[in-house]
Amino acid sequence: MATINTIQDLLRLLDENPEWVDALRARLLTQELLELPERFSQFAAEMTEFKATVERFIEATDKRFDTLEAGQSRLEAMVERFVESTNKRFDVNEVQHARFDADMKTLRRDIGVLRGGHARSTAIRKSAGIARGMGLRRTRNLNMDDLFDIIDSADTSDIHANVLTRFTGRPALAAVSGEHR
Repeated sequence: MATINTIQDLLRLLDENPEWVDALRARLLTQELLELPERFSQFAAEMTEFKATVERFIEATDKRFDTLEAGQSRLEAMVERFVESTNKRFDVNEVQHARFDADMKTLRRDIGVLRGGHARSTAIRKSAGIARGMGLRRTRNLNMDDLFDIIDSADTSDIHANVLTRFTGRPALAAVSGEHR
């Protein structure tokens, strides 16, 4: 049997008898520490597989983001074209609306003239009935020449020109005529 006096003696004997190393290791280390190299090897393999999975996930995510960015760019371009088109339509609509407003003002003015002419014609046509309704008798309807003859034959120096076409120096009664339906 070998004598061990120094650590060098122990190391020499372990080198000469490798099976003693395993026996000594089994005696000194716990089961968890003995299994550690194998477990670390499994962990390293799992980490390699996990790393590959993460890289595939990152690659797929990058592709999705690229697709989303491309879609967003297309959408932004579509929205920009839509806004431009809508603005053009509004511009055209504003021009058309302004024309419509101008046409409506002209139409209202023209209709006002027509209504006034119609009211005058109706009043002249019904003047005998209007006068009768007021307890008067119509002798005749005056035209503008008749009014000017009356104005020219009277002293109108103190009367404003606008008033002359409305009053003739004779008693005037107001009458309104409308057409019955």
